[in-house]
Amino acid sequence: MRITLKMLKSWRPCYDPQLPDDWGATPIEILRMDQFPVADRFWCVLRENMLSDRIMRLFAVWCAREALKLVKSPDERLINCVNITEKYANGTATLAQMQQARDAAWDAAWDATWDATWDAA
Repeated sequence: MRITLKMLKSWRPCYDPQLPDDWGATPIEILRMDQFPVADRFWCVLRENMLSDRIMRLFAVWCAREALKLVKSPDERLINCVNITEKYANGTATLAQMQQARDAAWDAAWDATWDATWDAA
């Protein structure tokens, strides 16, 4: 799929990207356009009408795995949530399993918040 300037403007960006009228690029080409901030490039290509729900979910899984690499000892509930989400995206887990893993991950986040608050007090 090729994104055109007309398509880009129809999404109502918050500024004029200063591109020629005949401009067009693939999502990969847009991600490589270092003259624009990364957040703007993601805004452009991470759209429901650009990528399937599966691809969006797998991208979120990749982001979560990258973030978990920065955590010294990640809670197993967080890792499980990411694993189940990947399985759901690939059709090998149910929505109920994913929701259960999400709830457990929220519990892990609240537990970590409570522990950090208690330690700081």
